[in-house]
Amino acid sequence: MSGQMRNSQTTGDAMEWQEYFLLKNDMKFEKVQQRDGKEYRSTGTFEIVMINSDKHLRFTHDTKNEAYGNCTGDNIELLRYTSSNELTGSWSACDGPGLEYAFN
Repeated sequence: MSGQMRNSQTTGDAMEWQEYFLLKNDMKFEKVQQRDGKEYRSTGTFEIVMINSDKHLRFTHDTKNEAYGNCTGDNIELLRYTSSNELTGSWSACDGPGLEYAFN
């Protein structure tokens, strides 16, 4: 996780919150976020899309809730592939945190 200030990077347990995605074979997902002693969950569908020659995972959440953030205010969360096992969120484009995810 990185912030808007230069060199402000936080990793692992030092992060403000912990979250992960569970991707299922039927193109559905569950996202779990643990923050401030609470757990937030979101479900929906995902697809692989190409945007400006970059491969992304586009998550369409079933409902608007606390488990995700984006720049558009809708129920779409977009993560760009940065390598074969890493994704980067797009929320930082509008003053949100820069989030990076790794596949396990």
